[in-house]
Amino acid sequence: MNGWIGFICIVAGMFAVATPYSAWYLSVGWKFKEAEPSDLALTSHRIGGCVLLIVGLILMVSSCSFSSASNWPERFQNRLTETPIAKITVGFNPEATLSDEEILTVAEMLQKGEYISFDPGTLFSYNTEAVLHFADGYEVSLYITGNHVEVHPNETDKAHRFMDDGSLGSWFSSHYPNP
Repeated sequence: MNGWIGFICIVAGMFAVATPYSAWYLSVGWKFKEAEPSDLALTSHRIGGCVLLIVGLILMVSSCSFSSASNWPERFQNRLTETPIAKITVGFNPEATLSDEEILTVAEMLQKGEYISFDPGTLFSYNTEAVLHFADGYEVSLYITGNHVEVHPNETDKAHRFMDDGSLGSWFSSHYPNP
């Protein structure tokens, strides 16, 4: 969204810088018969155009660099190899904690799968929730429904479907069935 707003700001800014008289006419001049802009009015439209250009460039750059959902799966898989998982908790009441061997099994499965980004909306259902707690404090939620696993990072508005042969969802269902 910021990219489109940035693009519009850049176009409007270039228009105001290149043709300040036209920008003045479109903003104020059309209201008066045979009026001419002052030098100050033309200068202010040029300055305003420069400001719009800068704002537009900032918005365009920020939309590219902060698109965390697009490269999140790669960063997550790198995190799995570089940062140890301190614990994985499953369920709500009572909450279970996976053993070290089980944590390694889950981490290996998460590294091998593919992630497809989607917008979860406001409603979704699941049988089991697992939370990965990394040693550096980072957390990721897994929502398991049968053989399907959704990965919900906290820092993006997108969720990711974990695509494998269903083995991760089956593993959770068999080891930690929903009561």
